[in-house]
Amino acid sequence: MPVESKLAHGEPLPANPYPQSNDRYTAYESCRRLEGWTAWNAFMNDFPSASDPPFVAILDAMPPIIAARVLGYGLLFAPNDIGRDALVRDILACTQPELGVLAHLYVFGLVRVFHNPKGPTPAVTPAFTPRLSLEADAPNSHLVEPSSSNAAELRALFEWARTVGAMIERFGGFNVHEVLGHDNIHSPNNAFTACADPHGMFDELDIWLTPAVNAQCQTIPDAYNVECAEGLEAALRATRVNRQVVFRSLSVNGKIIPAPDPRLIELHAACAQIVHKSGTAELLREFYRDTDNIAVMTHPNAAYELSRALRVLHLASATA
Repeated sequence: MPVESKLAHGEPLPANPYPQSNDRYTAYESCRRLEGWTAWNAFMNDFPSASDPPFVAILDAMPPIIAARVLGYGLLFAPNDIGRDALVRDILACTQPELGVLAHLYVFGLVRVFHNPKGPTPAVTPAFTPRLSLEADAPNSHLVEPSSSNAAELRALFEWARTVGAMIERFGGFNVHEVLGHDNIHSPNNAFTACADPHGMFDELDIWLTPAVNAQCQTIPDAYNVECAEGLEAALRATRVNRQVVFRSLSVNGKIIPAPDPRLIELHAACAQIVHKSGTAELLREFYRDTDNIAVMTHPNAAYELSRALRVLHLASATA
């Protein structure tokens, strides 16, 4: 059974909210046009590189309708105008199949950094617990090296996505090294304490934080409302977590441990909303879920699980 047959396709993109004279309008319309297609076959003649193995694996992993919604909701939920306009430029520079590659980069190169369903729960829980150094290659940094003659143009198109830090900086609109400093992902700016259940939901992008405001609609410093994906209200209530949380700086032996940086919290919230609205939350669960309980080929789902595992390996090898 193909992976995509088990996936929800998310929610349709809403009407274009941008003025027609704006590049954002044009980029968003490009996403809406792509949303009308359910397969990449119609574009193959116009995209010679699509027959190369890396692109076959990438495009097979995410049908056009999901790719379109990743990018469209990326425009709508971008944490700031810097990130939004960077995505606008990338969308306008792409052909329709290249939009599939761009969406793949955002899901497996950026959103994947924030998605950590099986991570440990240390005493001070890393808020986003990525398993990558910011200087390391992004998971998909070499996906633009096919064998076809237009490889150089494609490499140039996605050259910006070489490292995890670069991808965060591009869409987040801030210098991630200035935020995290020499501590990299282990910086206190990227950490808060949480008990197991909300920690798990946060790492699976099922809950996120949005700035809290007072009666005068002014943002309350370091205060956030806990939001959740549609259909998960009951699960969130079961955790008994407060629906509004406040972070505080802490002095330890004369050293100030700061509250989590709001820019990282905003970026996590953007990624969470994008994956749920686009349908890629299910894609990430499907690709990264644990299958240790499928131990023998006599298990009823063993054939499908083997196929799925091989598909994941194929995708990983194509983008390594």
